[in-house]
Amino acid sequence: MVHETRKAEPVLALYCSHGSDLGLWGKPQLIEQKCSTCHPASLVYEKKRPVQEWDRILFGMKIRDLKVTVEEEKAIREILSERYSEK
Repeated sequence: MVHETRKAEPVLALYCSHGSDLGLWGKPQLIEQKCSTCHPASLVYEKKRPVQEWDRILFGMKIRDLKVTVEEEKAIREILSERYSEK
C-alpha cells in the first residue's frame, strides 16, 4: 500500500491592534517563536507583571543571547504590555 504524502496547510493568522499575529490557540506567534527557544513559552502566560518587570526580563533574555530585531523587540514589548501586564 502506497501512502500519499501531503504538505501541511498553512495556518491563517489573526492580527491584533498592534499588528502581532495570533497562532492557532490565540497565543502570539512572536512570543511562541522567540521565548520558547530557551524555555516553554507558557512561562510568559503564567502571571501578569508590571511593564518594568517585562522590560527587565526582556533585557535579561537578550543578554542570554535571545536573537531579536529592533522591530521584533518593539512588537514583543507591545504584546507584553497590552496582554500580559498588570493594569
